[in-house]
Amino acid sequence: MISSVLSRGTAIRRLSSEPPGFPSLKDELLVADQHDEVGFDCVSRGSLKLAGLLRHRGSMSAIGAQMCSQPDTTKPHLPETLGWSVLKATTNPVWLVDETGLLLWNNQAGAEYLNIEEISAETNLFDLLPPDKAQHRRLMLNAVRRTGREVDFVDHDGNWWEINIRPTECSDVYVFWQRNVDRRVVAEEDLRRSLSRAMTIQEDERRRISRDLHDETGQALTGLILELRGLARQAEDQKLRERADNASELATSLMRQMRTVLHQLNPPSLKTKSLDGAMTEFCSVFSERTGIRVIFEADNPPGVLNDDYSTTLYRLLQEGLTNIARHAEASTAWVSLSADDEEVTITVEDDGNGFDDANQGGSGLLGIRERFAMLDGQVEIEATLGRGVRLEGTIPLKKQALYGEGSG
Repeated sequence: MISSVLSRGTAIRRLSSEPPGFPSLKDELLVADQHDEVGFDCVSRGSLKLAGLLRHRGSMSAIGAQMCSQPDTTKPHLPETLGWSVLKATTNPVWLVDETGLLLWNNQAGAEYLNIEEISAETNLFDLLPPDKAQHRRLMLNAVRRTGREVDFVDHDGNWWEINIRPTECSDVYVFWQRNVDRRVVAEEDLRRSLSRAMTIQEDERRRISRDLHDETGQALTGLILELRGLARQAEDQKLRERADNASELATSLMRQMRTVLHQLNPPSLKTKSLDGAMTEFCSVFSERTGIRVIFEADNPPGVLNDDYSTTLYRLLQEGLTNIARHAEASTAWVSLSADDEEVTITVEDDGNGFDDANQGGSGLLGIRERFAMLDGQVEIEATLGRGVRLEGTIPLKKQALYGEGSG
């Protein structure tokens, strides 16, 4: 059974960013928790092939005989040759090794990757890899041995590979397999560039709308307010004067709302202040406008970041506080901005009514997630009905994050 070769109940984790159309190793090898009745029975315990390989290793003979001598009759299983046919036929390299890296078995793709024709009792996987790759694989194998859990990672050797190492039910036997993900990496890079262009276009459009509202609508509103005030002063009829005053107040209120929108579309403080200074100002204006107390803390704030990074962090603050004002019925919000040598983090949380954690927000938060993903960051939401919401965004600080090093 593959349950003899691969640990039962542990399926390969697929990357959340993986686009559709890319089959996983899990699919090819029929290994999945939800298909345990069939997938884990592709090779019966009666398979003598693995037993023979293990006996060839001498010290492994007892383990091999114990593992492979008795078929598992508790579940229906496919013919014992099918699993090996799958392992042999897959175009992904697959190797079985012992705890030192000695090769017990490999499929044709594994042999071609290592450029070997056959294995001997002394063939070690790590001896056939470049020194840096061998050292890393050995560290990963030791981690699997120590924890008993599989590991997944991505590596590059001219091609991009997704690699999985996992323990088996046979003591000191481990499975290495890997698959080429060049197409996926190219697709992800294309997606990243498309998102970057879309975000740039969006910010440019925000600035254009902001300028148009300020130059045209703002001036028109200012003229309207002056006319209404003049009319109120000159009106002899009391009711007409009151109506003019009321209209003037409405126009003035509309002017204030428009200025708020202008600041949200194109925050001028981002151009004139540090990121934490701009956030402090936004929190102060937000409190005055909504009556919600905002406690802002900047412990070790980041230095001057380029536009992509600072705008992305600022937009999360805007979205988080705006959602609090609209939905939370909160009295207090807490905002935290911090950074270290590796990443910068912003957190927005409140004491409001929260929501069902299954509801991960609307289109606004989706756009924020896309912004962070474009910079290899992530956004997490913790929400409990009746206990508020915590919104946290983290971005790794790469060289290009620093002002003057180019866009992200």
